[in-house]
Amino acid sequence: MVEVENADEIVFTRAGESLEDAGKIIISQQGDKHFLEICDVESEDEGEYTVICENNYGHVTSTAQLLVTGMYR
Repeated sequence: MVEVENADEIVFTRAGESLEDAGKIIISQQGDKHFLEICDVESEDEGEYTVICENNYGHVTSTAQLLVTGMYR
């Protein structure tokens, strides 16, 4: 989740590739809060995820590493 005011564009990426709101990836917004949700996470989903927020003044990024360590059945 990222909270941003006055953003012209919000982009979520994984390993440098833009993510789309489709399949197991859910990208949503509630007011100034933007969310990336990965449903039914698997070890293949591990990696570096970045959010890029842009407006007239420039851009900022935030990156997180997702590690999947165990699965519950």
